[in-house]
Amino acid sequence: MNTGATIVKVLDRLTDAMAFVAGIIIAFVMLLVSTSVILRQLSDNSLPWNIEISEYALLYACFLSAPWVMRLDAHVRVDFVVERLRRTSETACRCLERVSDGIVCLICLAMGYYGFAVAIDLWQRDVIVTSILNWPKAPLVVIIPIGLTVTLAQVIRRVVERERSKRTCAVAEESGEGVEE
Repeated sequence: MNTGATIVKVLDRLTDAMAFVAGIIIAFVMLLVSTSVILRQLSDNSLPWNIEISEYALLYACFLSAPWVMRLDAHVRVDFVVERLRRTSETACRCLERVSDGIVCLICLAMGYYGFAVAIDLWQRDVIVTSILNWPKAPLVVIIPIGLTVTLAQVIRRVVERERSKRTCAVAEESGEGVEE
């Protein structure tokens, strides 16, 4: 097996594991919120830390699932622009995809870099979130650059695969239609 295939396999396993953990987190939040609501209805008591845990858990779920969404190409995009370009020019459509991927790469790089810098700074200064639980802030923030780094790897993978196969716009592939120049 060549190195590129090994890297892709490891990236896929990491992405799948992150998505699996995100799914568990979402199920946990659902159970936590449901339990809190039931307790409030039955005994006028709830779990006071419920909202705080749910907020942190949803942050983790978001950044753990982002690489998986990127790998599936299931992220939000403005398809009507791509659809119009697809009808007009395959070259323009490919150019738009390249520009879009470049912007995503820059955003992931910048937010990942500064996210790690902020997490390290928070860790070194031992910053605590003053709330019910009084958690250290660094472990809460570090998931952002971790998720964005793996997302960046998925974007790079997609770009490499697209360039190798000389694919046309994703919309053209999904519809099965040819692209007119």
